[in-house]
Amino acid sequence: PWVFAAAGSWAILPNDACTGLGAFFDPVSVSCGNCSEVARDAVPTADRRGCECPPGLLLCSAARPCYPTPGEPAYVVPQGFECVACPEIGGEPTVPTQDGSRCIACATPNVDDRYLQDPATGRVTDCKCPEYHRLVERTLNGTVLPGKTCAACHDSEAGLNRNFPGPAVVDQLVRGVYECATCPDPLRQYYEAESQTAEPECVCEATQYEEAGAGCVDRTAYERINDLDPVTEAIKFYY
Repeated sequence: PWVFAAAGSWAILPNDACTGLGAFFDPVSVSCGNCSEVARDAVPTADRRGCECPPGLLLCSAARPCYPTPGEPAYVVPQGFECVACPEIGGEPTVPTQDGSRCIACATPNVDDRYLQDPATGRVTDCKCPEYHRLVERTLNGTVLPGKTCAACHDSEAGLNRNFPGPAVVDQLVRGVYECATCPDPLRQYYEAESQTAEPECVCEATQYEEAGAGCVDRTAYERINDLDPVTEAIKFYY
């Protein structure tokens, strides 16, 4: 259980006490509170020790102004925080940046399918890129772009998918992919597109390398050693 001290007394709260819809543990009152009473549309954090805004909404607080409408002054919250929806501009939705501080457009190439939506609320939560691409919302110096774009996660010159979008997780249904994961040995391994699964698999580049154990070795060297001492099944001895 969780044990907390309050006003000179002790209170014991089981781990599963604050599990109702919108419930979180309030350390001030040493009891369960509800995020709906903290801010409209707020939801509990993963550990239920506070509240946050769900995907698709800005978190605007007294300490951190936000910019819901591009090009307009900051929206300042006098106290606490608010969950603020991004507006439509020209009939198209805008979405929050990763830090939840401002709204920008989706400038991704897949025009007919460029938005992620929360299946529970139907709210647009982020932009969507084609397979094997990642979202980009800032320049190299950190400046926010006018709209989120997509960058390829593969080595187009070599014709191999040496990288791939970050591991598939439940949150990916409502949060875009911003990183390309790399194979453990990017010089000898690549990600085979047709083998894409929830647990991405990297394979050895077959024309030059041979899979050996958990890595790849030069095929020529492998064949030389194999000629001298061929690979065989392990032999079991019983005593």
